[in-house]
Amino acid sequence: MGIRTGAFAVLVTTVVFTAFGADSISAAASAPAGDAAGGWPAPGRTATAKSAERMLRHPVTLKTEACPAPFDAATRCGVATVPVNWAKPDGRTLGIWYASVLAPNGRPTGVTVPFAGGPGEAISETADRFLALVPALPDRAMLIVDLRGNGRSGRLGCPAIDTLPWMPAGQEQVDAMGRCGQQVGAQRDDYTTVGSVLDVEAIRRALHLPHPSLLGVSYGTWPVQIYATLFPHLVQAAVIDGINPFDLDPWGRTYTDALQRVLRLRCERTGLCDPGQADARVRRVAARLAANPVPFPHSTRLLTEGDFSFISIFAIQHSFPGYLTAINRALAGDYRPLLALTEALTQPSLIFPPGGGSALFAVVSCNEFSAPFNLRHNFAKRAAEFDRGLAGLPGGAFGWFSKQGWVDSGWLEVNLCLHYPRPRFPSQLRPPYHGPFPDVPVLMLNGDIDLNTPLESATRAKKNWPNSVFLTIKDATHVTLASSQCAVRTAVSFLQNPVLPGPRTCFVSRRPGKQ
Repeated sequence: MGIRTGAFAVLVTTVVFTAFGADSISAAASAPAGDAAGGWPAPGRTATAKSAERMLRHPVTLKTEACPAPFDAATRCGVATVPVNWAKPDGRTLGIWYASVLAPNGRPTGVTVPFAGGPGEAISETADRFLALVPALPDRAMLIVDLRGNGRSGRLGCPAIDTLPWMPAGQEQVDAMGRCGQQVGAQRDDYTTVGSVLDVEAIRRALHLPHPSLLGVSYGTWPVQIYATLFPHLVQAAVIDGINPFDLDPWGRTYTDALQRVLRLRCERTGLCDPGQADARVRRVAARLAANPVPFPHSTRLLTEGDFSFISIFAIQHSFPGYLTAINRALAGDYRPLLALTEALTQPSLIFPPGGGSALFAVVSCNEFSAPFNLRHNFAKRAAEFDRGLAGLPGGAFGWFSKQGWVDSGWLEVNLCLHYPRPRFPSQLRPPYHGPFPDVPVLMLNGDIDLNTPLESATRAKKNWPNSVFLTIKDATHVTLASSQCAVRTAVSFLQNPVLPGPRTCFVSRRPGKQ
């Protein structure tokens, strides 16, 4: 049975982590980027398959409750009571909401477990997009779980983020992330991705569901890779789309490299611009904003080079004609289109979806993702490490942007966590950055104009998974399932029957629009 790509139309999350595109960390035989650079993540033990099984010996309890829309009457919903700290249960518990959806034929041979974007997106708020897959997977049940801190699983927020008038950049962002960590308090160490994966697997076992197949989009690719690493003998297959790898440059140069490549592709494929001229114009606007930030009307806010570097990631993907117009008008001295575009693309509602745990943006990003300084150090030492590392980079390290212009970007990168409190969660709850990575069949999908999780970083995940295929989807932005019928068909077929497709599946040699 076919399904509509439109079912995923709003899965294009904006931080990925970070991704929502976010920055991430680990590698197959090599150390994570933070280890290699003397930054974060710091060297040390991580979660393993053995430690995961040991932690899951702790019992969980389930309490059923009525299901909300859009779930049907046959779906079983409830709340699982799990330990706050799987590594050292101390009597504190969390309630984790779940929905167990029956297989259409009533005879499940597996269960599909989807993971949404973020960190900080409640899958219960977007469940209809995943439920649209169920009819195409007749012998697969589906388990939908709001990860700890999200939606119906005890939303974790903080005033520093919840009251933002716009997505901050520069020092304003650094200060906001630090305040959020302080406001959340010591419980910030309770919200790890490994902990969330253990919650989901404990619920699957308590419900006596069959072995899982995993589907992750954007940040959801992070828990999927952790799940498959920790439970290699259980996971039947995994699909990851808009990929956050474990080893990523903590300075984010994969993004600034990708911006130049994707601008060229967009010019060539749309015919709206000459690639060389467009590149030069973007550089000129960045340089002008670095020298003279532009005030927003009736506001104390300034349009900076940092703001421009941030909105370029989204505008080149999703608002390309408007981006070109704004660039050209700015060079003519009229910044109104660029101010309007920046205002539209820095709305907090785009970054922190309704129902999601906004504080997880800070907590998960700073606890787990890469940084060019060691978060075990005090703020002064972190700043010294950061300044020393930045000074050692060549002047053109960030493409169009000056060093300060990229450092000041609102993107989930570089100095985001400079003032975040020191992480103190147990080593058993650290992501398994070093593997070992099993031969679980993994289908990898990424768009070639995705700038949230660009090919420059996404392809790094390939080396970790020996039994995988990486498909590059032409003209797809972040999360290919949102725009490519071929990606949807291929993913569904693989989840139903986990035989990896050929490496040229979905390859398009014709002009855009004729796929």
